[in-house]
Amino acid sequence: MQTGSSLVDYSSRDESWMPVGSHEMESGMHARHWRWLVGIGLLVVTFVAPLSHTSAKQHSSAYELVDLGPGAVLDVADPFCSLFARGGEGVSSTGVVVGQRLMDTGEAVPATTGSTGSSKFKKLKASSAGGSALDVNASGTAVGKINVASDDTYCGDFRKSVLPVLWAADGKRTDLPTGDYANGRADAINDKGEIVGLVTNVDSEVQPAHWRDGAVEALPLLQPESLGGNAYGINASGVIVGSCFSVDATGYASDFATIWQDGAAAELDLLDGTGSVAYAINDDGLIVGNIIFTESDGTQRQAAIEWQDGEATELPTVDGAFSSVPFAVNASGDAVGMVQSADGQQAVAWIDGDLVLVSDLVPDAEGWVFSAAKDISDDGTIVGYGEFDGVFHAFVLRPAA
Repeated sequence: MQTGSSLVDYSSRDESWMPVGSHEMESGMHARHWRWLVGIGLLVVTFVAPLSHTSAKQHSSAYELVDLGPGAVLDVADPFCSLFARGGEGVSSTGVVVGQRLMDTGEAVPATTGSTGSSKFKKLKASSAGGSALDVNASGTAVGKINVASDDTYCGDFRKSVLPVLWAADGKRTDLPTGDYANGRADAINDKGEIVGLVTNVDSEVQPAHWRDGAVEALPLLQPESLGGNAYGINASGVIVGSCFSVDATGYASDFATIWQDGAAAELDLLDGTGSVAYAINDDGLIVGNIIFTESDGTQRQAAIEWQDGEATELPTVDGAFSSVPFAVNASGDAVGMVQSADGQQAVAWIDGDLVLVSDLVPDAEGWVFSAAKDISDDGTIVGYGEFDGVFHAFVLRPAA
C-alpha cells in the first residue's frame, strides 16, 4: 500500500526506479527523512523479466487465475507517482479482494470485488485524485488511502496529499482522523476493526498510527533517537508490527523491525543485519518481513525472514537473489511476496516452508508476468499484481476445489 540494497543514501538518486512497499512519499514528508523509510530495497523498473534460474520447488496444486483488470500505469519519467498504484493488495478470509483499478478515464481508484468469489473490481468512493484500498477484514470493511489535490507535490501533475480512509462493506466511506497530523495512510485492519498505518505532518514527522473506536493514537517509537515509523500489520489480539527508523549523522537512514504489544515498542531479532522491517503477523504470533545483510565486500542482500517466539529465521529464496520480501502470512504460516535477482523480479509464495514461484502455480497463464504477491488468505487464495500482455493488471489465484 525499492534494487538490491534497501539501506542506501538517496540524496543523489536519479529517480529512475520505483519503490514498492515503502512508506509512500506523502506531501508532509521531508526529503531527508524519506530517503529510506522501510528497508525492502529498490525495485528496478525493468522487473518484468521472469527469473530464469531458481531454486524454487515445483508445486502441483491446481489454482484458478482470475484477472481483476488493469492497475495503474507506471510513469517511467516519474515513477514515485505509481506508489501503491498497482492492483491487488489484500484479500479477506471470506474471499473479498481489494486494491486499485485503472479506469478507462485514466483515473487510478480504490477498488473491491465486494463479494466472495467475484471476479470483477468495482470502484470505491474516493476523491477526484483517486486512491487505493490496501486491506480488508472478514466483514468486508476495507482500509487504505485517498489522494487529495494539493499544490505541494513530489509527483509532477499527480498532485496529492494522502488521507487514511475506511470503506464499509456497503461501500460507504469514512475518513479516519489524523489527530495533530495533516496526512496519513491506513495499511491494515483486523477482524475487530482495529486499524494501523501511519500519520504525517508538514514538519516531516512520520509516526506509526493505531485507530481504535474511532480515535487515532501515535504509537511509541523504538528508541529516543527514532525519527518515526510505520505500522504495517495487526493480528486478532491487537499485536502490531512494522518498523521505526533513524538517520545517522551522514544522512544514512535505517529501519528496524518493531513489535508493539501492551503499549510498548520492542525491536525484533536483527541477527547480524543492518536494518529490518516487519510486514505482517498472524494470530499465532508468526511475523514475516526482511533483514538487510551487508556482505564483506560492502554489497547488501535483502533476506526474507520469519520471526517466531522472538527468534528470526531466514526463508529460502531463488539462486542469486539479492532481494526477497514476504508481505503477508496466513494462519497456516504460508507467506507471499516477491524476489528479485539480476534476471528480474517474480511473485513468490512460501508454502509449507518451501519457496514456490507464483508462475508455477498457474503454468498455463500465457501472457502473464507475476511481479508481486501482496496477500494470502487462510484458504490459500493469493492476490497481487503483474503484467498481462505488457499492461499492469491485478490478479487473484484461488485454490481449485
